[in-house]
Amino acid sequence: MSRDEPFEYVKRDSEYIIKEVSDDEGWKEIRDTLSNNCGMGLVPYIQVVDVERDRTLVLEHIFDGRELLLEYAEATLKHLVELWGHPVILKTQFGGKEYKIYCDEKRV
Repeated sequence: MSRDEPFEYVKRDSEYIIKEVSDDEGWKEIRDTLSNNCGMGLVPYIQVVDVERDRTLVLEHIFDGRELLLEYAEATLKHLVELWGHPVILKTQFGGKEYKIYCDEKRV
């Protein structure tokens, strides 16, 4: 490895350890880490998957290994209910389990 090659490191206790170098395969890991931590990579990807008969809007968080921050998810759902005018369901994952968060004008 030359001094010019990018690398990725992690901190373990008081030491820094090189996790990945930008060789033939390592560059992909470095690229993915950078893209997940910059720009839109910080914003969760949520898509509309259905509108039920009662006009409930069903959304799905495309889980990429990062859990949603519940307080932000709840606040966002309250705003969506206000805009949509009907209940909203958000499918996501917490602790390796799938959950549905239901929100209407009265409760989350």
